[in-house]
Amino acid sequence: MKEIKTLTLRNLEPLSAKLEALRERFKCGSSAQAIIRSAQNYLELEKERDQLRKELSQLRNKYSNLNYKVDDFFEAFEKLKNR
Repeated sequence: MKEIKTLTLRNLEPLSAKLEALRERFKCGSSAQAIIRSAQNYLELEKERDQLRKELSQLRNKYSNLNYKVDDFFEAFEKLKNR
């Protein structure tokens, strides 16, 4: 019967600690290297996703009250027009 290897990475920080844990857990052959590369790609994508979520949240906060922004624009436009 084949041994099933599991590893919990969620609580490890930073990315280098996660990769080191993977290398220690899977020390054999080319298939282990493929697992490590796949995990590394996944972790990098997860990090990028978190960054994009933060940026999206910031944009939502910035533009959440768009009606007031439009009113401010028209008010400033009228002031410039009346000069």
